[in-house]
Amino acid sequence: MTFVKVKMALQKIGPSGKLDILLKEEALKNVISSLKAEGHKVTRAERRDTVFLLEVERESNRME
Repeated sequence: MTFVKVKMALQKIGPSGKLDILLKEEALKNVISSLKAEGHKVTRAERRDTVFLLEVERESNRME
């Protein structure tokens, strides 16, 4: 369910737009691999206490 929410948020921003996401560690690996599979770029991943902050750049050529 976590990736579905991320994907919906990415659809709301323009091509090449950036999105910051806070994730629990359990979801981190799956969300990153799903984002890359869809052509998005993870530009930053850092731990913030008990969660991780991901900065994602939306793939610019995606037709939604």
